[in-house]
Amino acid sequence: MVVESVSRGAEVPLSRWHVLCVAACFFAAVPVPGPVIAAEAAWTQQAVSQGIVHPGRETITRIQVPVSAQGQVSGGRVTRVHVQVDYPAAAFMQTQACWAGTGYCVAVHGHRLDTQAFKGQNARGPLLIVHTLLGNRPLPAPVFVKSTAIVWYEPHAAH
Repeated sequence: MVVESVSRGAEVPLSRWHVLCVAACFFAAVPVPGPVIAAEAAWTQQAVSQGIVHPGRETITRIQVPVSAQGQVSGGRVTRVHVQVDYPAAAFMQTQACWAGTGYCVAVHGHRLDTQAFKGQNARGPLLIVHTLLGNRPLPAPVFVKSTAIVWYEPHAAH
């Protein structure tokens, strides 16, 4: 890169190093807008329901923090939750995600849910996935529902 001097008209060569240093100094001096936010962490877990045969009966699948992550999650607060449920298309199922101890549930439409409805709850959970088979007759064979949850949370700030 070559920069022309205004006073003499002579060319002054600038190396890439000089350009990078000037750019780094500029960006280091620019204030970052907004508050600094702690990074999110997440835990994920899968569980399979008991066999579901009878319509109208609730089947609850409990999804808990993995044992390996319990210490890290302690004191953290939920920011958002993703739930994915998998079952045969022939089964007509109504599914809700509930945060245990709150009495608050959110309907899972289709096979997935992305929500911030549990924001602020204790990140240890547990998350309850409640399935209700719809229809008038029992199924000829049980349906097992695989549920996967990802819980994002803000870790507890150590004081």
